[in-house]
Amino acid sequence: MQTQKIANEIFVTGGNGGKNMLQWGKFELPGGADMELSEKLRQARLEAGLSQRQLCGDVITRNMLSQIEHGTARPSMETLKYLAARLEKPVSYFLEEELDTAPLEAIKKLRQAEEALQQGKHRYAAQLLETVDTNLPELQRQKLLLAARVPGADLDSVCRQLPSLDAELFLRARNAYVGGQWSRCLHLLECMEERNDPWQILRGKLHLEQGNPAAAAECFLRAEETKEICGLLERCYREMDDYKQAYFYAVKQK
Repeated sequence: MQTQKIANEIFVTGGNGGKNMLQWGKFELPGGADMELSEKLRQARLEAGLSQRQLCGDVITRNMLSQIEHGTARPSMETLKYLAARLEKPVSYFLEEELDTAPLEAIKKLRQAEEALQQGKHRYAAQLLETVDTNLPELQRQKLLLAARVPGADLDSVCRQLPSLDAELFLRARNAYVGGQWSRCLHLLECMEERNDPWQILRGKLHLEQGNPAAAAECFLRAEETKEICGLLERCYREMDDYKQAYFYAVKQK
């Protein structure tokens, strides 16, 4: 068993003076079907006796984990490292697959479609994209991004098919919060689609750091009540001089 390595050129998202959505460079892609990774992840979680919520913690959303376990989304390497650490497994456990060069043809067509779009050959680009057949989420995403650049494309349909960016946005927001970059953290949170418990907690903490305990309390109250939430609410009400409510949540922590 070994990890598939595509030595050929593949695109990565990037800018070029605002003109191009994709750039080409060297890229390594884990081989094998996504279902294999999803099955391994789900099996490892069950063996560890963890629920999806417990495995997610406050780093990724339960919705994203569910998509990964069902093979409809693929984790970023950063997310996979987090999950592997939580499950006490090496990252290689989830990535080891037999060598598979099937994506190379799809990569070639996608690159040709990118070049056709740059040359204004929109019809040819659309025809190329129609022939791209791949189950790899990374390549499916790039196919959709290229399709969106064809004049007359149904952008609403493309957006519905694109995977959610919430998991990556939340990781970046959390990192910005830890680094004291409040404005960046807020911007990233506001870009997310789902307002789940981890979102509410991080948004509430950000309100506290910005001196707005009332708004923070509203966020914490929307999340599932835990000992941590009760502690945060106690702090909020103390800062609002509402000692009755502060005492109420202090008692709940015992």
